[in-house]
This record gives sequence, C-alpha cells and structure tokens, in this order.
Amino acid sequence: MGQKMSISPNGTDELLRNAVGFMAQNKSAEALKCLKRAEQLEPHNAWVLYLTGAVHMQSGNLDKALELMRQAVQIDPNLYAAHFHIGLLLFNEDLEDKAALAWGELERLGDEHPFVLFTKGIQAWSRNDFAACRKYLLRGLELNTSKGLFNAEMRQILSWADEEERELLGEDVEEEAKPGTQAKPLISMPALPGTRDLKLRSKAHGKK
Repeated sequence: MGQKMSISPNGTDELLRNAVGFMAQNKSAEALKCLKRAEQLEPHNAWVLYLTGAVHMQSGNLDKALELMRQAVQIDPNLYAAHFHIGLLLFNEDLEDKAALAWGELERLGDEHPFVLFTKGIQAWSRNDFAACRKYLLRGLELNTSKGLFNAEMRQILSWADEEERELLGEDVEEEAKPGTQAKPLISMPALPGTRDLKLRSKAHGKK
C-alpha cells in the first residue's frame, strides 16, 4: 500500500527516512530536526510538509498537523497518506462531512485499496456497525503490503471496536431496565504512533 518517497539527489530522502525512524521511536524532537534540515534543502517538498505534520500529530498538536498536511496535498494532490490523515483529523473533530470530502480524494484509488477500506471501516465503527467495521478493516489489512504504522493503527481500532461492542451490548441490557440512560461519551483512545492523543468518534448506541 505504502507510497514511496521520491528520491532526491541532495540528501532530502535520507533525512526523511531518518525522520520516519525517529517517529517510530516516538522521538519527535529528533524527527523535527531532520525535517527542518530537509525543509532547508527543499522548502516546497510535499513529503517534508506531510511528515512534519505527522510529527505534530504524534505530539498532539492536531491543528498544526492539519495545517501542514493541507499544504502538502496542495503541492502534491496524489499524496494519499496525507489525505487519509487529513480525514482522520477532521473526523476526530466531529467534522464528518469535511472528513468525507478529504477521504473522497482516495476514491480514485479504487474500492480495494487499503486506504479506502480503512476509511470505510472507521466510518462503520462510528455508526456502531461493528460487522462492517471488521469486514473493511480486515480486508484492508489483508491487502496492505506495507507492514508498518497503518496496520498497527487499524488492528488497534479493531480491538477497540470489539471492546466497545461488548460494552454496548451490556449497556443495552441496562438501558432496557433503566429507561432514559444517558448516551455514553466519546471513547478516549490511547496513544499510538501517528495518533497520539487522538479521539476517534464513537457514537452512542442507536445514534448517528
């Protein structure tokens, strides 16, 4: 699945790879140093902007992450990883219509592309359609040839979906016995590389 970074003759590519390595170790400061040097070499490199946004996303600075990723796709509309994360950030802010527009850019990849399947799985999860969530995410994992960050994220979402489904089944029983039970709040998701402090929308059972 993964998009390959274009090789740059002036060392930008090596700096980007080093930054990705630091991100995998949750070393945001070191990653930003590499990306700052890369920006000096190529100020308008879409991958530099996207990965800088990803570091900010990892650090919990979601507004800055969104700003930089939007700049990245303006330079390179085919940087689909950025479109995926833009949609995720908007989805996190409950801006689901805008998230759908961002993820709409992925449709040109085809229904069987992992990014498309992952977005469908996340949207199904937000509707508490756990069967569809599992269907899309598992298919995306099957087709994803990159065994890196996205697979780990999607497996974690599958785990959360399974846990929430069990919780909601238990709450259904309580709600039948106690009419008027309040809808449960959003799930606060644990930190992950690339999604630190991110809260994906988890709708109350029976709600939109």
